[in-house]
Amino acid sequence: MSVAESAAGTTPLAADPIDHASGRAAAAVLAWREGVRFRRQPARVVAALGTALMLWVIVGSGLGGSMSIDTHGRYSTYLVPGMMTLVAMFASIFSAIAVIDDRRDGFLQGVLVSPAPRWSIAVGTIAGGAIVAFVQAVVLVPLVWFSGARPGAGDVLLALVALLLTCIALQGVGFAFAWRSRDTASFHSIMNTVLMPLWLLSDAFFPLEGASRWLAAIIAINPLSWCGEAIRHPLSGQSGVGWPLLGATLFAVAALAWSTWSVARPSRLVMGGK
Repeated sequence: MSVAESAAGTTPLAADPIDHASGRAAAAVLAWREGVRFRRQPARVVAALGTALMLWVIVGSGLGGSMSIDTHGRYSTYLVPGMMTLVAMFASIFSAIAVIDDRRDGFLQGVLVSPAPRWSIAVGTIAGGAIVAFVQAVVLVPLVWFSGARPGAGDVLLALVALLLTCIALQGVGFAFAWRSRDTASFHSIMNTVLMPLWLLSDAFFPLEGASRWLAAIIAINPLSWCGEAIRHPLSGQSGVGWPLLGATLFAVAALAWSTWSVARPSRLVMGGK
């Protein structure tokens, strides 16, 4: 065996443990950095939770008497998972804008030329952002008891698992879009045409039952509807959470794969090109 053949056969195997170790370390640092940034920006909490609470109070009390939701209990209970996904959506938007700011300030370029593998950028940023989003959205869980529902401890745990998957999925989608956005203005156009309609056309406000045929079809195939149902079913005491939870898991896996694939592709935009 030649020296070249020997190197070709052994070098990747020898480099893999180093790459994985440096990747895990870089991902942990980036995740920690998201938490530090969150603690230094309390306005993010006010913006996300304040909007969700305001919608829950106004819409829940204003439309609760006119809504008949037989399979989900009271309308105010039905709204809680939708407000939790809204908080996760806002957190995703804030994290995505931070990615664009990091590229503008040169931080991302420094990470890209480090020994850490590229996938660690996506994994670390998404993990940190998902934890931040989860912490914010969990604050809304007590609204379930205020609205009259009485889920058990196991039901709450299952809903929290679904919420975490939702946060990972939305962080992945936001990161992938931000990675390819030239500036914050470009991302805002994506936010208005993709991310917010993704939430509005889910079952956050109204259930699938009773919707017009075309709207029901959109809600049914919207992955954020699967996430909302995976959170709502256990909190409202319903059975059959398996399929929505599977859908939320697939959504999270697909979003994470998309973001890591986006980072792996070479981009002049990310490296400062025009």
